[in-house]
Parts: sequence; structure tokens; C-alpha cells
Amino acid sequence: MVKKKILITGGSGYIGSRLSLYLSQKGFHIIPLCNSKIPDNKEWIQSMYLILQGDLRDKATLNKIEAVRPDVIIHLVSLDHNQSGINVQQTLQVNVQSTWDLLSLSASIKLEKFIYFSTTQVYGQSSESVVTENTKLQPSNAYGLTHKMSEDLVDFYKRSKNLDAVSLRLSNSYGEPVFHDANCWSLVVNDLCKMAFENKIIVLNSDGNAAKDFIHYSDITDIIYQLLLSKESNSGIYNLSSGNSVTLLELAFEVQKIYKELYGVELNIFIKKNQLVSTLSRTKFKNRIPNVRLMQIVSYNSMSIQEGIRSLFKYLERNSY
Repeated sequence: MVKKKILITGGSGYIGSRLSLYLSQKGFHIIPLCNSKIPDNKEWIQSMYLILQGDLRDKATLNKIEAVRPDVIIHLVSLDHNQSGINVQQTLQVNVQSTWDLLSLSASIKLEKFIYFSTTQVYGQSSESVVTENTKLQPSNAYGLTHKMSEDLVDFYKRSKNLDAVSLRLSNSYGEPVFHDANCWSLVVNDLCKMAFENKIIVLNSDGNAAKDFIHYSDITDIIYQLLLSKESNSGIYNLSSGNSVTLLELAFEVQKIYKELYGVELNIFIKKNQLVSTLSRTKFKNRIPNVRLMQIVSYNSMSIQEGIRSLFKYLERNSY
């Protein structure tokens, strides 16, 4: 059987590097596109079929992609939440124009599938307790807005070019990176675990009542693998989430509990930076982002938040200096 060539934009990023390595181990020819320098990681480099280096804003990079003629494109490139709010032109170029340019290549390279990583931030601050793919989109920042715009582009090419195109609204990912210096330690779960491990304290800058859905990177990679194996078109929009929301305070208590299990010490938890918390209060309202639609086409054993936290602590043990 001829191996499919899969181009992953942002292939050396936090999710991209995990996805590249996982899919390579599953037998695909993986072509990561790296905007920055190629990571100094021999195992990862040797696992790749071909590594491209370039910026999607440059025509030369698009020409490289066209030349390798991938069967599938997985598009992960985006400025992050904070960067997206700084420079309008740059944000449009990176978050929107790059999506359009890649989609425009689909006909010439006879692309089989296009998978776009969007975000649950397209929903904004929804007042609905259950946020489904049919919930009204009300993005409250440039990050969510530009991903909504790219979703519209993906849908346009799906309808007008009959492209098998999937948009995945990713919730809050977490888990240990492939590269220790990856830009992933500001992710909430990663941040709290690293803080607990290194500083022996758990601090929230807020009151901890905000509820979020956290999904482990291993679930993300497994879901993508199953989408690639599917012989049917799964075009459409799906929530890529765990389906379970926890408040940040609940998360902090889980980190505290598992740290004590592993190391025998109960760490203090502070909210609003300096207010000590000893008991867990329950919030009256939580958004839940179900993944029912996605689970109709894939099947996997989701990693629990407790398992994910333990795995992070073990990673920090192995990589402490």
C-alpha cells in the first residue's frame, strides 16, 4: 500500500510535533513545515519523511508545498491568543490568508483531505450551558474571530470544490511536549503542574471559577489518526474536546491531590495571587463543550485529567535540571 504524504503546518510546534511523531510511527510519510529553525532532536528528525522550512506568507514556501504534492494537509499555523490581538495585518496574514492560500492549492495538487485546527474561542463567552457546533458564534477576541473567518473559507472550499475538509474546534490542550523548550508551559494544566513541581506552590491569578474543557494531546493525535483512516468523507465542523469541563479551582485541587500522592507533600493553593484556599467551592454555572458529533465517527479511550497530570509530573521528573 502506498503511504500517504501528510503535510503538517506548524509541524515543530507543540501539537504539531506530537502529531508529526505519532503519525510517522503509524506509518504515514510526514512532512512537517517549520517556520523557525528545525528542532535539534535526532529521533524526531529521523522519523520525518521530509522537513520543509519556510513561512506560509512567502510564495516560495507555497511553491515548496505544491512541489511535494501532499495527499493531506493538516493546518495548525496560527498566532496565539495574545499575539493575535497586536497587529491586525499580521494576524490576518497568518491566521486567515495562510488558510486561504493552502486551500487554493487543493485543486492543483489533488488534495484528498484538509484538516483545519480551529478553536472553541469562536463561541466567545457563551451563556449556554451546553455549547454544541450549532451554538451561535460570538467571538470576543481577534483569535476567535480570525479562526471563524478561516472556518468559513474551509466551508467554502468544501462546498464549491467538493473538498473533503474538516474544521476541528480545539478546546484547551495540555500534556508534555516533544521538545522541552516548546512554547507550551503557559497552557493552564502544564503551567500549574510545572509551578507545583518547581515552586512547591499552586497559584491562580483569578478566583478560579472559570470553567474550561481540557483535552490531552494523546487524544488529539489518536482522533486525527482515525480521521485519516476513515474511507468516508467526514467534512464538517466538530468540537475537539474532552466533553468534560472543570473550573480552574477544581483543576488546582486535582494538581494538589496528585502531587501529594506522588511526593507526600500537600501544597498550598492561592487564588487571586495571595488568598489561601483550603476548601473547594462549587460554581453554579459551567459551560460544557460536548464532543458527541466527533464521537459518532471516531472511537477512543480518553485520557482523564488525573492521568494527564500524573504524566506531566513524571515528565518533569525526567527533565528536571
